[in-house]
Amino acid sequence: MKNSLLIAFLLIVICYFSSCQRRTFCILFSDYSMQVLDRISSNMLSHNDSVKSDRLVIDLKFEFVRTKCIEGRHTDLENDIYNQRDDTLINITIISNADFDSVHQSGTVLNDLFLMPDTSWFRKFNAGQNITDLSLPLLQRTDSSRLHTLEVILEWNHNVTMKKALPTLKLLN
Repeated sequence: MKNSLLIAFLLIVICYFSSCQRRTFCILFSDYSMQVLDRISSNMLSHNDSVKSDRLVIDLKFEFVRTKCIEGRHTDLENDIYNQRDDTLINITIISNADFDSVHQSGTVLNDLFLMPDTSWFRKFNAGQNITDLSLPLLQRTDSSRLHTLEVILEWNHNVTMKKALPTLKLLN
């Protein structure tokens, strides 16, 4: 009985180590920051500042750092979201907690009001072509002056979503 268990154990160990290829996985951790600027003066806007809505710019800055490489079997690492592949930005969405105009009610997507990146920007960004900044200017004035808290949602691969509320600003028409 002991010999059977020992042989079974050895077979399992041999099969386990021989059936899995060893690879090196480099992990890419990313971070980002956002600020809101007045497009004309380039001043950073803070909570409760006022700005004409067509002068508003959301400025994103991304940091990418390869922190470490791990050698291991694919089966050990395949469930770790950072090891399947590098982070891939899929979509950027902007919403407001207040009505922007008659078409864009509170909570609706405002992407059509901002100069958003096209698919070639996403391709270059995700290919690691040293794109670290993205400016998203608001192209249209709001119907009326009111307080807005804009929220930017970054959607990454592996079902990772990062949301950030920007400072509450009074957008002037």
